[in-house]
Amino acid sequence: MYVQSEYNYFWLDLMSIFLNISKKISLIDLPVITRFDLNKIITSELLKNKYWIKFSYKEKKDIFDLSKKYLTEIYKFYHSRHEVFLLSDEVPYNLIFEKNFLDNDSFLRLGVSNYFFYKTGNHNDIYRIACYLDPWSYLSHRTAMKFWGIDSDNNENKEVYLTSLKKDKWILNSKEEYEKCLNEKHIMEFCRRRSFFEFEKKMFDYDFYISRTDSIEDYIEHNGCKYASFEKTYLDMLTGPEKCGGIKFVIDCFKRINKSNLESLIKFFDSKKYFLPKIMMCRVGFIFNEVVKVESDVIDSWICFKSRGSSSKLDQKSPFSSRFSEKWDLSINIDL
Repeated sequence: MYVQSEYNYFWLDLMSIFLNISKKISLIDLPVITRFDLNKIITSELLKNKYWIKFSYKEKKDIFDLSKKYLTEIYKFYHSRHEVFLLSDEVPYNLIFEKNFLDNDSFLRLGVSNYFFYKTGNHNDIYRIACYLDPWSYLSHRTAMKFWGIDSDNNENKEVYLTSLKKDKWILNSKEEYEKCLNEKHIMEFCRRRSFFEFEKKMFDYDFYISRTDSIEDYIEHNGCKYASFEKTYLDMLTGPEKCGGIKFVIDCFKRINKSNLESLIKFFDSKKYFLPKIMMCRVGFIFNEVVKVESDVIDSWICFKSRGSSSKLDQKSPFSSRFSEKWDLSINIDL
């Protein structure tokens, strides 16, 4: 427990700390400032105070909570002027700040909710904000198909597909992230980043569909967004056709593959052959070999993965058909 004199000195310093926190937030150049960003700023300022290290966990948490209450009062001021609006009330008392990064006006907007946004009216900004909210994710499936020009439908789509880490690995990453940013383990647990998409599946008029995976790989970065790589997008199309327009549409997209991209796609699938289900390699082999009409020793080497069974069909969700590929031991149960 800190002594009374240290207690008094710290509270004399606290207003200066609050002012420094406000200044730092106003200078941040990010599309969205999440609760985690706010917690980092508060913690960094508190750590600078010489009395902070002497406080217990409970005392630190009480001081930290008071810092957020101060910022809540700032929010109330802007809210009274109708200059903010909330996206979600799922988790109250969690502060968030945002800058409208498109307007020349860099006015600071903030709110008290799990997450807060300012609607810019441009759907590409939704992609950028989504990737910032979940740093261990990338845009995938039909969203990535549109980015790569695989899906040429120009109609505006209100669906966004993300691939993110599984919950246990996401939490582990968030703890490591905070520990790396600020070596302050005592308050790390209630300061670490939380997953927006654990609570929300809608942002304005956009529906979000989240796939979970053990690791985030095979993506590229473009204009503040992360997208599945060109080759990984084709893999996602086969492993999750229901998120890519359906299996028939996926196969039509394979038919339209530019010849200049065939080699890189075949090489990519070959590199994944021991990590994918055997039936998946048979489906890929059939599509390249008998639909796209590609002759390749690499593709022929995948024949070793074929096996008869209840899953040996081109479309897993459709019933068996009498049409059959002898080469790939595959029931061709959809019209091609």
